[in-house]
Amino acid sequence: MTRLVLGPDEATLQQIKLAAAEKDTPFYLYDMEVFGARVEALRAALPGCDLYYSAKANPHPNMLSTAAAMGCGIELASLGELNAIVTAGIEPARTVLVGPAKSERLIAAAIEQDVTVVVESENELLRIIRLATGRTRSVQVMLRLNITGARGGLRMSGHQFGMSRSQILTCLELLSTARELSFTGYHGYLASQLLSAADVIHNAKLVVDVVTELRELGFPATNIDLGGGFGIGYAQGEKELDLAALQPDIPHVQSAAGGAQLMFESGRFIAGPAGALVCRVVDIKTIDNRRFVLLDGGMNASGLFGGGNGMRNLNHSVVRDATVVTGGTPANICGPLCTPMDRLATNVPCAAAIDDLVVWWNMGAYGLTAAPVDFLSFPHPIEVFHDQLAIRL
Repeated sequence: MTRLVLGPDEATLQQIKLAAAEKDTPFYLYDMEVFGARVEALRAALPGCDLYYSAKANPHPNMLSTAAAMGCGIELASLGELNAIVTAGIEPARTVLVGPAKSERLIAAAIEQDVTVVVESENELLRIIRLATGRTRSVQVMLRLNITGARGGLRMSGHQFGMSRSQILTCLELLSTARELSFTGYHGYLASQLLSAADVIHNAKLVVDVVTELRELGFPATNIDLGGGFGIGYAQGEKELDLAALQPDIPHVQSAAGGAQLMFESGRFIAGPAGALVCRVVDIKTIDNRRFVLLDGGMNASGLFGGGNGMRNLNHSVVRDATVVTGGTPANICGPLCTPMDRLATNVPCAAAIDDLVVWWNMGAYGLTAAPVDFLSFPHPIEVFHDQLAIRL
């Protein structure tokens, strides 16, 4: 049976041992079989829906090309991500561009590459209209909705994303006379890191209800991007999203959409469990009866540890000679940075000795590219692939 999570099985531990003997720590280990299996599992839970991979979760070329080869569109948010898909040979017409502050350079590049642009404001739409003037091929655009009432800890409504109902109506009137633009639908990404199928469906219905109202006003949609926000369990014992629980309600959402094609986006759910971060224990000491295990990688190696949404006590294993070592005296596990914020776990059992490895699981998304990698100028972690030890510095 294909694995849906990269974890401490014998084959993975041996691969970590081999990679750690050849490469400097910290490094990322990815398994593209797990990545592909999660794409398939999510698609099976969303029959009849289009699936997009969110490049911001992990824009490594292997991730982008694998997602595209499996039939996913790509969700972009920057010129760098657009350049990455072009370099990877991915068809830009199967991409959507999101983001609340798109520069003229970014918009112009997206127009040139036939990327669908998700409009965040009236000013942005006017900019697109101006940049598209004189084109023979129409520029496809969607309008992003800002909707209250969403469920989930990381909610997008009430923040800088999308537009209110009155602003949407203004944009729709502008689009009715913009000959170079083609309106294809609405975008409604409302929340992230959802672990409840009921919350995913609740948010999807909120979007479809607003789109239904707009359709009744004479503004139907060809496509409705419902975002997704499919979450993963980071901490030990944290429940996983039950994909099977989504399936009974998806047909009802599709029916309410009035014939529009439903789109879902996912980055964290697909890439997260396909990756692990491997660090080495550099030192161990006790201060005022508190034990500290110090690693060569911390906040600088993974964005999951720092920032406003930084997490502690994530699922990890202490590994010695390809064997997991359990138990041990409680310790704070910290990284190498000169800040008390670089604390990765607090008072957790830790049997580590100097030169052991600490492997953090579920690190394939929002890890390396979301980390402050240049803080204190430590070397950047490398990326290793499970099947062939292909690395990218």
